[in-house]
Amino acid sequence: MRRLSWIDWVTILVAIYLVGETVYVWRIDPNSMYRIYTGMICAVACFLPMLLRRLRLITLPAPMILAVLLALFLHAYGVLFFRYDQVLRWDTVTHSVSSVTVACCVLLVILAINHYDVNVNLTPAWAAGLVFMVVMTMGAYWEVFETIMDIVMGTAMQYSLHDTARDLACDAGGGLLVAIVAYVYLRRNDGSALVASLELHPRLQEALISRRR
Repeated sequence: MRRLSWIDWVTILVAIYLVGETVYVWRIDPNSMYRIYTGMICAVACFLPMLLRRLRLITLPAPMILAVLLALFLHAYGVLFFRYDQVLRWDTVTHSVSSVTVACCVLLVILAINHYDVNVNLTPAWAAGLVFMVVMTMGAYWEVFETIMDIVMGTAMQYSLHDTARDLACDAGGGLLVAIVAYVYLRRNDGSALVASLELHPRLQEALISRRR
């Protein structure tokens, strides 16, 4: 069994903190189920990168794991303690961090497909463009999901049309930032070293290689 790395300890500490804050909210306001569920789900989600590595499915780079942890922390803390309502631009910062994180995940998927599938040979411009388009598409679906949750569960994830437009602007900014970085990176590298560092499970590699047949 692999020993815990420093990023594992950071993950554990963030998750413990979120659990503690969630328990605190539960004790003072046990009827606030949306806040409690959000805190617990984000705490559990913190362990996803560690779990994927322990299962030898994929090893995410430490900076990306930190981005995931930051996005989860900002969202959970914002919901638990009403920071979305009380702190100016909390939603903008949180959504921007989340957009960059999602864009980085999309980029890794695109690079993996481009590396293993001989039928795909994306230029740097095409790879960057795909990152931006996929992030914007996912952002649009997320706004629809928030609207459905507000209707079905009675939550207040959608504040106004301005809030929706601002979220999509954050998606565009995050997607564009990662797309530009991806373009510059792929102009100088083929991405193979980054894909190799992911240590994809052989089954995942086979799933991509099978496209050749």
